[in-house]
Amino acid sequence: VHDTCHLMKTSKITNKETKTSELYFQRLKLFYDSMKKRNIKIVGVFSPNSKLGTFPNRDERYLLWKRRLNEIGSIEIFELQNVFGENNGRYYYDLLHMNREGAKIFTEELAKKIISSNLFGDSNAF
Repeated sequence: VHDTCHLMKTSKITNKETKTSELYFQRLKLFYDSMKKRNIKIVGVFSPNSKLGTFPNRDERYLLWKRRLNEIGSIEIFELQNVFGENNGRYYYDLLHMNREGAKIFTEELAKKIISSNLFGDSNAF
């Protein structure tokens, strides 16, 4: 499984802000600002990832991203990283990419979040 996602094995993950991450969030804010000028609502989505992989300090990383996305303008964040539960390896074809069954479940859960949110005003519009 690990061989199908070389990036996972070679990436250095940090949970602290760096010059590179600061530049990334500055560029992302420019993009967000251009979307807001067009009245496009921005929602952050934390998708699930396989528990078979080792993601050091996963929770701290999510907190960093959540804080920064809120700061730069996400109007809402959908936290769907746990939709498969703890033993979720069967929903992936490698450590990061969902298979057909995983994608179906994730899409259904995302749709529920969108419908139950107040993004479009009246949730009965669907």
